Amino acid sequence: MCHANHCDRCHGPLALSMMSKCNRDIFCTPCQDDECEAPGYAAAEVVAMRAGDYHFPGIGLSPQDQKCLAARRAARKSPTTVEG
Repeated sequence: MCHANHCDRCHGPLALSMMSKCNRDIFCTPCQDDECEAPGYAAAEVVAMRAGDYHFPGIGLSPQDQKCLAARRAARKSPTTVEG
């Protein structure tokens, strides 16, 4: 088994990694959280559970999912503003 050192999505270092349910990306916890919010995530989870195949290649990321994930990564990298 190959162990990745960097997230396939944000390219940050991996302390803990998991595989996407949408494709074969290995990613960090924040990117996994982002994927859970992507529009196509629920469908990928249902496909995996019904098939009972935990090593499937995924259902793919739609253009809408890719746009959603890119926006969430960008928001994480943006400096936060503090009001007060």
